[in-house]
Amino acid sequence: MYRVSTILKHAEKDNYKEGCDPSTSQLMDFELNIKRPTLDALFKELKIYLGEYFQIDPCGDAADRVDFQRTENERGEEPTELELEQWKKGKLDLWLVDYTCYIEKTEPCNIEKEARRK
Repeated sequence: MYRVSTILKHAEKDNYKEGCDPSTSQLMDFELNIKRPTLDALFKELKIYLGEYFQIDPCGDAADRVDFQRTENERGEEPTELELEQWKKGKLDLWLVDYTCYIEKTEPCNIEKEARRK
């Protein structure tokens, strides 16, 4: 069984012409309790919530890490076509969001059996 142990959400306001504004940077824990029997099934589920674009171990120092990146509106949803058009015209700011996920492999345990060993 595989599960997401931690998700961190980092967001910055993104103006189409000027790019991201670091002064608007926000970092928060993000709750998403997902467990699946295979890594493929876990990734399939994560993509539903966090989008298709991802990198495994982007910094080369955490093999259990995967980062998803997407653009979101003020409600934390993928923007509509109209919102994207307004953003490109400079009439609306969106958010560039990175979701950093840590994955762990879990295995069920038999507490009664384990307790008897001691």
